[in-house]
Amino acid sequence: MVLAAFALFSGKEWGRWFAIVVVVVNGIVQIAWFPAYPLWSLVAIGLEIAVLYALTAGWKDAKSELRA
Repeated sequence: MVLAAFALFSGKEWGRWFAIVVVVVNGIVQIAWFPAYPLWSLVAIGLEIAVLYALTAGWKDAKSELRA
């Protein structure tokens, strides 16, 4: 994840896709843990939705800001 974070900050496309896969897998895990930790799972899923939005819909804006 640290390598993906460095790749994202440098604007690499593979880091974006790796982060998307990790966020989706973590979302599935959070759904599995929902009966044990409902509040934490809801918070984590909400954050994951925000991260997925930034990595998909907001990627062009973020990438242009990183290059500036």
